[in-house]
Amino acid sequence: MAIKGNPVPSTTYQQGYFKVADGNSVRVVVPENSNIQAGQILLLDGFLGFAMQDVKTGAGETAEAILAIEVAEYETDQIDATKDFDKGDKIYWDASTSKLTTDAKAVFAGVVTAAKDTNNVIWFVLWPGFVADTSLEVIGELGELATTDKTSIVDAVNEVNTNADAAQADASTALARVAANVTCAEDATAEAVRTALIALLGALETAGLMAPVE
Repeated sequence: MAIKGNPVPSTTYQQGYFKVADGNSVRVVVPENSNIQAGQILLLDGFLGFAMQDVKTGAGETAEAILAIEVAEYETDQIDATKDFDKGDKIYWDASTSKLTTDAKAVFAGVVTAAKDTNNVIWFVLWPGFVADTSLEVIGELGELATTDKTSIVDAVNEVNTNADAAQADASTALARVAANVTCAEDATAEAVRTALIALLGALETAGLMAPVE
């Protein structure tokens, strides 16, 4: 910044500070004919969160509401009580019932941190809806691995490497058999080369290294 008495002229530029909030809540539009209670879980304007005040609208009337969308641990009984909701379960927003469920739905809601109790109350870490479940879908779960060993990702990768090494060894053996059975002299005629090539293709198919030529 410029200071009075500077021996060298300088110019001061005002630069905006672009952060406007911590992003722990958001204003959303409440549609007509709604009766929202504070503490209720809602999905509005693409955001899943907890209503921070009561809001009621009539026919042809809309209003604004504040949703708490902070990624944090919350308590709720707004769940499908027919489900188990065990600790570690992934949970979703069921738009048809306006409740949380363990059945996979379009909107991922979070992960259970304290299992359902006798009052049908759970604790869970909120995933605020506007963040897609893409990362979880890409990563998946260990139980979904096609490998025999599902203990950990490392064990599964090691199994794949072992199978790849075994396949390479089989391929090397097959190639050795092909080389031993298909020969052609350096001064061979065109017909001899054609015969050797046909034999080579047949040997590769037999060894499982090439699909049949149609």
